[in-house]
Amino acid sequence: MLQRFLLPLLLLPALTLGQEMIKVNVLGLYDRVPLPPASVQAAYERHECKVENTYLRCYLDKFYKPIIDEQNMLGQQFEKLNLVLNAPAPASLQQMDPEEIRKKMESMSVEEKMQFAMAMTQQMGLGPKALTPESEDVIAAQEEYAKLNERLALDMQNTEARYKKQTDLKQARERKHEEVNAWYTAEHKKIPLVSYDEAGRYPEPKAEYALKQAAMDKHFTVENEYLQALLKYWPEEINYLKTLYTPFQQKLAAINYGEDAENIETKRLLVGGQTSMLGSVEALIKLSRAATEEAVKWQLGKIELEKQKPVE
Repeated sequence: MLQRFLLPLLLLPALTLGQEMIKVNVLGLYDRVPLPPASVQAAYERHECKVENTYLRCYLDKFYKPIIDEQNMLGQQFEKLNLVLNAPAPASLQQMDPEEIRKKMESMSVEEKMQFAMAMTQQMGLGPKALTPESEDVIAAQEEYAKLNERLALDMQNTEARYKKQTDLKQARERKHEEVNAWYTAEHKKIPLVSYDEAGRYPEPKAEYALKQAAMDKHFTVENEYLQALLKYWPEEINYLKTLYTPFQQKLAAINYGEDAENIETKRLLVGGQTSMLGSVEALIKLSRAATEEAVKWQLGKIELEKQKPVE
C-alpha cells in the first residue's frame, strides 16, 4: 500500500530533474536581428509588394520571419520548460515506465521507502526544503544572475537614458515632418488659382504637383536622417545589452546551461535569466521592424503621388 502511494511522488522529481535544459546562447541572436534600414528605399526593398484592388499593398512578414520564428521557438521552449520545472503535468507520469523504481522499492524497508520519498519530495518543493549543495560553478552562475538582477534594478537611470534616446529620435523626426507639412500648407496658398468651369477655381495643377514633389523630397530627407541616426544608435544598444548579459551567459554555458544544477529551484532561476535575455532580443526586433514599417509609408506615398502627375 505504501509503495503504491509513494510511486507517483517518486516519479515527479525524476521527471523534473531529468528535464533537458535549453542549451542556446541567446545573445547570439543579437547579431541576427536585421539592422534598421539605411534609407526609405532600403525599407521598401524589404517588403513584398503587390497590387490588390487597384491599391499597392506591401508586406514585411517574410523579411523578419527567420528571426521572429527563432525567437518565438525559443520562447515556447522556455515556456514549456518553466511549466515542467514549476508544475510537471500529470500526463507526463503516464509516459514513464515505473517498473525500475518499483523493483528498487520492493527491496527497501518501510523506513527506507519513507526516507527516499521525503528526499524526492523535498527536491520538488513539496516538503521541507533540504537542497542538495550545488557545485562552485553553479553557485557562481546563481551569484551572477543575482548581480544581473541588481544591475537591472539599480540601472534605471541608464535605462531611462537609453529609451530617451529612442524617444528623442522619434520625436525629432515627427517634429520635422510636421514642419514640412506646415511649409507645404504655406506654399500651397501662394499657388495661383485657375478657372475650369462653373465648378470653381483650383490651384494650378502643374504648380501644385511640383510643390507636392518638393514636399515629398523633404519628407524623404527627414526620414532618411532618422534612419541614419537610428543606425548610429543601434551599436550602442547592442553593446549595452552584451555588456549587461555576457557575464551571466558565460557562467551559464560553463554549467551546461543549468543541467549541472542539482536542485529544481536553481534550474528555475537560471531559466529566468535566459528568458530575460530573450526579452531583449524581442525588443530589438520590434525597434527594427517599426522603423522599416514607418519608412516604407513614404515610398508608397511617392508612388501614389507619381500617379497624380498632370497630363502634359
